[in-house]
Parts: sequence; structure tokens; C-alpha cells
Amino acid sequence: MSQLVVEDVALFFDFENIFISLRKQGGQKPNFKKIMTWFSQFGRIVLARAYADWASHDKFLAPLQSNDFDPVYVTTYTGNGQGALKNACDMQIAVEATAVSFNRPHISTYGLLTGDKDYLPLVNHLRSMGKRVIVLAVADSASVFLKKAVDLFVPYGEMLVQVDGRSLPVIPQRDPAFDLLVNALEQLKSEGKEPVLARVKLQMDKISGGFDPKAHKRADGTHYARFITFVKEGMRLGLVQLVQQEKDILVVLVEKGTNKLPAGTQPFPTWPSGRMPLN
Repeated sequence: MSQLVVEDVALFFDFENIFISLRKQGGQKPNFKKIMTWFSQFGRIVLARAYADWASHDKFLAPLQSNDFDPVYVTTYTGNGQGALKNACDMQIAVEATAVSFNRPHISTYGLLTGDKDYLPLVNHLRSMGKRVIVLAVADSASVFLKKAVDLFVPYGEMLVQVDGRSLPVIPQRDPAFDLLVNALEQLKSEGKEPVLARVKLQMDKISGGFDPKAHKRADGTHYARFITFVKEGMRLGLVQLVQQEKDILVVLVEKGTNKLPAGTQPFPTWPSGRMPLN
């Protein structure tokens, strides 16, 4: 009997970002129940934290907690007359979400409730570890750069429509070509052959009857120009790592949920141009 695989989801809620954005649109308040209902479509919510200076929003604590959010108190005012502490919640969320990505590798999906572009470094980190990142934010207040950086962006208003109409969101699925990549690497390993970059491509050709990376697209809709760019996306997904061994580039499977490499190998160097030489 096959085993049902359920994704684990973590939510990080920048309360004031959403609250203020909704207030600017006519005073609507965040609906915690609908937020949780919507995110539950992506898997099992195992962590949900909401960040704010709750001394200023204490009336929301009871409904927040009754809907399974854990409030995290963040001091956003100095108390000495010098005004607000800029980006206090952003920094707290970035630190805690990064820690969760290392300490709880089973969590595969991260939901960010914010439209702030300051979260871009966090988004890039999570996606580099193979995590799926979903942002829910008020459309008019959300950064266009944040929208482009994540796996899925949904406006708050659209979320309400989906929940009320029980219309499930379109969940981005991983391209099956990456399963082909993993299969090719596993076959080469079983045959005792080194997974040299060119050999991996030939093995994928052999299994599939011809593999063309240009026929496949990234999440942003652009095509892979070369095989190595396809493999680099596999690195971002946390499936493989490029390893320099003498004059060859090897494609090595990594342990699921980690970045562990075989003993005696070194990660391929990062080049300033973002390109990797082939010899």
C-alpha cells in the first residue's frame, strides 16, 4: 500500500504589514480563520507564528490564538521618545525562519504573510534550500520584486474569494524532469559510474529517449539555456550539488532535507558572474 505524503507548512505572519495594508483599503481586519483555512490546502500546518508589538494590538490576541497562531512579541518602539524601531519584525522573522529551515528540515513549504521587499534575502535563502515559498499579501501594498521572487503570490482579496468559494489555489508542482535527473544519478551509482556532468545528460537521454533542457521551464516561465542551468535549478531545489573533482564536474545527489555531500568531495565554487565554467 502506498503511503500518503503530506507536506509540512510553516507560517510567518508580519501582522502589522498586513493590518496596516488592509486598513488603508477601508478598514478591513485580517481574518485569521480564513488565512489558516487557505494555507491548510498546501499541507499540514506545523508552525504558525504572528509577529507584532502586541501591546498595541492586544485585542487581536484572543482570536489569533484561537485560530492556532502563536503570537511573538516584538518591540517596535524604543520607549525613550525616539520613535519606531525600523524593520524590527522583518529581522525577527528572518532570523527565526532561517533557524527553522536548518533545525526542522521536514518543513518543505513556507508561508509568508507580508508584502515587504525586505524579505527578499529570506525568500532567496529558503528557495536555495529547496523550500517552496508562498506569499499572501495585500496586492496594492506588495513589492513587485517579492511577487516575482516567490513560488506563488496570492493577493489577500483573492484568498478570501477562494476560501468562500472553496476554490483551491493552484499549487506549483516540481517539474518531473527533476525526478528523471534523480533517476539517472541513481542508475549511474548502481552501475558504479562517476556522475560526470556530460554522462548524466547522456543517461537522462537514454532513459527518456532524448532530454532537451530547452524544452523545460523555470517557475518564472523562462527556458533553461543549457543542461548545466537545469542542474543548477536542481541544486536550488536541494536535490543535487555540483562538485569539482580534478578537471571534471560531478553531479552528486544530496541527502534529502540536508546539504550533505559524499566524503572527500568539495562543493563547486561560486563564481562572481553566476556562471560555472565547464572545464
